[in-house]
Amino acid sequence: MKRGFVKIFLLGLIWVLTSAVSAEAATLESFTWVGKESDRVGEWGRGTPDGRPDGHFQLRLNIPGQREVQSIAVYSSNASGNPEGGQVWHSRENRYWMLGAFTGGRQVNGSHASTLGPYSGQVLFDLFCNDSGWFKEGQHFLAEVTFGDGNKVRSVVRLGAVGVAPPPPVSINLTGQWRCNDGGSYYLRQVGNELWWYGESGDAGRSWSNVFYGRLEGNQANGRWADVPHGQAMSAGEMRIEVLSPNHLRAIHRTGGFGGSEWTR
Repeated sequence: MKRGFVKIFLLGLIWVLTSAVSAEAATLESFTWVGKESDRVGEWGRGTPDGRPDGHFQLRLNIPGQREVQSIAVYSSNASGNPEGGQVWHSRENRYWMLGAFTGGRQVNGSHASTLGPYSGQVLFDLFCNDSGWFKEGQHFLAEVTFGDGNKVRSVVRLGAVGVAPPPPVSINLTGQWRCNDGGSYYLRQVGNELWWYGESGDAGRSWSNVFYGRLEGNQANGRWADVPHGQAMSAGEMRIEVLSPNHLRAIHRTGGFGGSEWTR
């Protein structure tokens, strides 16, 4: 009888503690302007680079327990945080240009999405907004996060100096012959922050052969690839590659049916 009472007591205590954690409100710890140093999204629902630097913000949340982050939006605003000017980027509502959300280097939404998923603890989002001409020094922007239970948190930031930062120096040299998990050989040439390659299938390029051009920004290369008529395939698309080490590359975004995803040398 005593053992049963203790078990019931412990289960009740766990329920009380769990309820207390879930009842604790999530908070928006910081919302900051980073700059216009990279290109991650395009206009409307296009979640891929379009060749123009985006407005880049960082947003940090503290989420007790686990909660669904339904959407994040960024609005042009006044200093008090009231939307003003009509500029809106939204991760959910497709009547606005999409807001690209990244966390841990991973793109969360490839276009407008019904939810950004469940999160817990300290979460840092990198937010990218296609440039509408409003990212100017002194302009205010409001961030609004909506959770699955309908609660919202907001914060305002004032933009400091706005300029397109030069790409950071690349300290590695990717020039050389690489092997890919599509069975092909790739011949890379890096000149500063620019990267080219020629790739061909294992049958000396008779099945497919392609070229790529992109620019290195930090540990990622963003660019476009296309098949060339040495082989039979005739496709093209976009590519974002992460430099995992001087001898290991990984495709983190690719379109057009590109087959390979890992390169080593």
